[in-house]
Amino acid sequence: MCIARLLRGLGAVAAVAALSACARDTTGPGHAGRFDAVLRLAPVLPSLAGRWGLDSVQVDSLQIAVTDAHGDTIGFIGVRFPAGQDSVVIEVPVTLGSAVESVMVWIDMLSGGRVVFSQRLRAVASSTSRDVQNVLLESAIWTELEGGEEAALSGRVSLAAAYDPVQGDVYVFGGASGGGLLDETWEYSEGEWQRVAVEGASPAARSGHAMVWDAAHHVVVLFGGATATGYANDTWRFDGGARTWTKVITAVSPPGRGYHGLAYDSARGRVVLFGGHSAGGYLSDTWEFDGTTWTQVPVATAPPARAIVQMAYDAGRGRTVLFGGYSGSFLGDTWEYDGATWRQIAATLGPTARAAHAMVYDPARGRVLLFGGGNLSTRQGDLWAFDGATWTRLSIGGAGAPSARSLAGFAFDTHRGVAVVISGVSGLTLESDTWEWDGASWRQRASAPLLPRGDHSMAFDSRRGVVVMYGGSAGDSVTWEFDGIAWRPRAFAAGPGPRTGAVMAYDSTRGVTVLFGGARSGSPLQDTWEWNGVLWIRVTTPTAPPPRQRAAMAFDAGRGRIVLVGGEAASGKLGDTWEYYAGAWHQVVASGPPARSAHTLAYDRTRSRVLLFGGAGTAGDLGDTWTYDGAAWSQVAAAHAPAARQGASMAFEVGRGKTILFGGQSGSTKRDDIWAFDGSDWVELYPGEPPVARSGAALAYDGRRGAVILFGGAGTAGPLADTWMFR
Repeated sequence: MCIARLLRGLGAVAAVAALSACARDTTGPGHAGRFDAVLRLAPVLPSLAGRWGLDSVQVDSLQIAVTDAHGDTIGFIGVRFPAGQDSVVIEVPVTLGSAVESVMVWIDMLSGGRVVFSQRLRAVASSTSRDVQNVLLESAIWTELEGGEEAALSGRVSLAAAYDPVQGDVYVFGGASGGGLLDETWEYSEGEWQRVAVEGASPAARSGHAMVWDAAHHVVVLFGGATATGYANDTWRFDGGARTWTKVITAVSPPGRGYHGLAYDSARGRVVLFGGHSAGGYLSDTWEFDGTTWTQVPVATAPPARAIVQMAYDAGRGRTVLFGGYSGSFLGDTWEYDGATWRQIAATLGPTARAAHAMVYDPARGRVLLFGGGNLSTRQGDLWAFDGATWTRLSIGGAGAPSARSLAGFAFDTHRGVAVVISGVSGLTLESDTWEWDGASWRQRASAPLLPRGDHSMAFDSRRGVVVMYGGSAGDSVTWEFDGIAWRPRAFAAGPGPRTGAVMAYDSTRGVTVLFGGARSGSPLQDTWEWNGVLWIRVTTPTAPPPRQRAAMAFDAGRGRIVLVGGEAASGKLGDTWEYYAGAWHQVVASGPPARSAHTLAYDRTRSRVLLFGGAGTAGDLGDTWTYDGAAWSQVAAAHAPAARQGASMAFEVGRGKTILFGGQSGSTKRDDIWAFDGSDWVELYPGEPPVARSGAALAYDGRRGAVILFGGAGTAGPLADTWMFR
């Protein structure tokens, strides 16, 4: 068939010749009874700065071909690209084989004779004599969204953190993860992480380095650390405003080392360095850096040599405070440095001997804070404060606090008055969480980057304008929200707990997202939860659906009720219908679709019906379509329909006034097709390059942005973590 030549990437001239020849073939002898008509097309096209990412490509023309059910070309036209326009009307002369005919429309965007984007759309054309017909094409565009995979800092140890009061952000550099040493720069602002796109060179990947804020020069200073080639003795400055690292070349520098103590003496404008570990062993030297020059300080008395040590500058008393470390044994001593002399402090009731802890100064309360660390047998999660004479334990750790850990990052955000604990290692686990201490209690603020997953749940919260997601095969207990820019973690351990195959819907009448059931460790669940945007509340109802997973649920906005159908219990497939309203479940006595699981449900706002498609039945995959009006279920005898499948995703798109279905799995085959349902029939859409085939994805209509949002699912190579927008 002639269109195959276009798909093989023919240039503009060759494509025109081939398609014109095909068009002449269909109008020759032997085609009596065919109808000449003009197809008036209104495809939605992106502007050059728009959704197809063609900003750097000068599109100059469009080619539009129309083929019939046999793949024969029945119409073709080439036009100049309507630059700056999102919608155009294009007339294509066609020859139809019947008065009503299903056709395929192929749209190519060309630049200099090269096809840079292709899209294929299905339409129904009709003709009476030679009348001009109007056809509004279903334009379908997928756009992969950036930023969704870096919502938080990944787990790491021996990182360095410092607070920049000018930018109001905490900056983190380096550390080590399961994949080795890191050279990433991150910023933590107002409780959210973002990786910094650094301009120019940056320090080599490393761990065991140290960073402080240099108030005199308005930069973060980094020194040393363990790199792939050994201990470093380089000095770097980071300018948060310019997003640049600059290496400082000095005539003299401390010997290479890692796991040393570093603090900034704001009264004297000096960075103070002590100890650490070098190729020759543990160190006990003291150095100062004035922004351009390193100078070793000759002191009569100094703390014994040690590494994995921490220091913080007490600005209220003008002293650098040092605690603990390791030098063959774990240390629990407290020392102070005034710029000339070290003095040991005989503090009472102090922290146990430890290393790999973290220390910062809390200027709001005038005290040095110490968190975590440990020895060979025990890691700590406690928090201590030092006022110059006495150590006071503020938190013992445990529930509602960071897990016991060592080698974490620690910084104090003076703008918000909170100490920030970042990552570290707990047991054998790299923690990827972020916690804040406000002077009285702990609060968890960020979790791991959004992990690949399938069998999760998603709903659009129209009151707050965010997509809410929970659960799935990633096994976490994080509540995620997508604001159109990135996924943000909003709640952590408290809530429904890890689960797969739960169902979720947003109740716009009451302003809450409702979650039901799912499975944990293979056992179906029966609990009901409501998310109000701040916390999860478990709802106890007089009656509830039996435990189940992989059910389907949607909110019937016309009646203000959530509808739940089917699912899989320990005893097998279910076919019951339930409604949730006024905080209670009610079973609906109505004959409905056969028992099934892994089906999909959506509410059709235009027709005030709940729509159900497919799923896994007792005898295999299903491809039936049903609607529910609140009183009875009705099966739809659609002329066209998606192939039978389970694990598809569905959402009602307000702009089209149609329900969109994507993906799923037929037998062992993952699918990437997309369909639209208009209340009586299905039509397949061909949106250019779709997301890869998958099942168990989540789909939700984002009313604020007028687009369908897709996240994750199980692809052919495993769980996915990509985010797509469809409009």
